[in-house]
Amino acid sequence: MSPRQSRLLTWLSAALVGIVCVLVFTEPPAPPPADGAPVYDRVFPDVDAAAVQTLRVDTAAGVVQASRKDGSWVLDAPVSGPADAARLDAMADSVVRLEGGRALEGDVAGYGLSPGRLIEAVLADGRTLRVRIGEDSPVSASTYFQDEAGVTRASRLRLSDTFTLLPDDLRSRAVVDLDAGAVSRVEVAGAARVLVLDKDARGGWWVEESAAPGVDAPVPPGRHRADADRVRALLAAVEGLRIEAFPSGPAAMPGGGVQITLHGAGSPAVVQLAQRDDGASMVLGPLLSAPAPAVTSAVDEVLAAPGTAWRSNLLLPIRPLTLDAVQANFGGRTVDAARTVDGWGAAQALVDALADARVDRSVPAPAVAGDPWGTVTLKAPDAAETLHIHQEAEGGRVAVDASGGAPFLVPTSVIVALEASIAAAPTP
Repeated sequence: MSPRQSRLLTWLSAALVGIVCVLVFTEPPAPPPADGAPVYDRVFPDVDAAAVQTLRVDTAAGVVQASRKDGSWVLDAPVSGPADAARLDAMADSVVRLEGGRALEGDVAGYGLSPGRLIEAVLADGRTLRVRIGEDSPVSASTYFQDEAGVTRASRLRLSDTFTLLPDDLRSRAVVDLDAGAVSRVEVAGAARVLVLDKDARGGWWVEESAAPGVDAPVPPGRHRADADRVRALLAAVEGLRIEAFPSGPAAMPGGGVQITLHGAGSPAVVQLAQRDDGASMVLGPLLSAPAPAVTSAVDEVLAAPGTAWRSNLLLPIRPLTLDAVQANFGGRTVDAARTVDGWGAAQALVDALADARVDRSVPAPAVAGDPWGTVTLKAPDAAETLHIHQEAEGGRVAVDASGGAPFLVPTSVIVALEASIAAAPTP
């Protein structure tokens, strides 16, 4: 770019900045409300929803109270237990952001405020905010309320949708409190088979299937790399389980179901799924005191796949954001490439071929024999993945992960693609 063009761009940039500043700092104030239009103001100015530590709400069946403990909402009354955090956050926000109009005249009973529903929010500094909710306005999307001074006003937004509650409405319907990222092992035990999913130090998943105790059934042997997407789908489905109704008392869990044990930080979490004789799906988990009906279709769909479907079809897990170097040796030709700021250079074809390589780990493979014909190592800042490719077999070559797992077959088409890609890469 010439000096003249550079100066021109500098002048244009400065002019643009000046125009923006003029627009920002000379923006006219908002016009005053039209004559007769309602004017609203904050009832509790300068209060943030995060300061609310306890909420008490009058309901038709009594008082519901929830408090923050260790950063989470829990119910204190009418029962103790996990609370619906999203709904309580919304309620706390509605209280502190409440806006009211002018004072209204007349008997409070005419506004549904005798007695109405009392809302109390206790703040971290010990103050208590109080609002009494009445009926909805028949002519606008607002609700009559009484502020702490006893003044009757109309809210800017309708409050009845937020604060009309039954005692069970704020109870959490979750089955398990799950941090999917912290899960390191999953055991799925059914009537006929057991799936064990393990996460290694590099974040990759491995799967092994076996017959359930006492079951004489053929099960494809071996420990294999697992389909990480399928594992994530299972964890998401378990985390998303919600009960349809709360158990009324102690009850036995129906037999013949599936037990999912999740290991990670803290004690293992056990979730059980089964069907009653009438076909209703039942679930029992750490957050429930007894089995409860639930929609389990998302979990059922994931678990319906056979054990071999949990095996990864990737030759090696390619992690583009952390992959720093690739070493490969196929039939005596060697490549040792590191990623630079400009990419992989002539080794890009090899990286692409590895990313595109697909295998079928459900096909039985013979045992490894002899020295490796080829080796691939993927390096990240804190870990490495190595694959050894051995003798020819029907349909391809036998391969095995250096980090463990059963042998599997690399198709001939993949071998051909890898050889072609390494031929284009520079040798060390």
